[in-house]
Amino acid sequence: MDLKFGDIQETALIPLAIKASETSRENARITDRKAKEIIDTLGVDVSKYDPFLSHEGVVARTIMFREKLKELIQKYDKSRLRL
Repeated sequence: MDLKFGDIQETALIPLAIKASETSRENARITDRKAKEIIDTLGVDVSKYDPFLSHEGVVARTIMFREKLKELIQKYDKSRLRL
């Protein structure tokens, strides 16, 4: 698929592309198979995002978000709440 992205569309695509790129690495710190599937389907070259610090930022934010989400699910698990 030969897609052309404007600046806004490409900026919105960056986190998805980085998650797909990180998923493909041998020692991936995060795994997002859906991001990889989408990027592969679109045929987008994600290599241009790898040299940037945004790669590390996306990975770090994803890890922090995942840990906070686990904490909140544990804290507010409906099966543990009295109704």
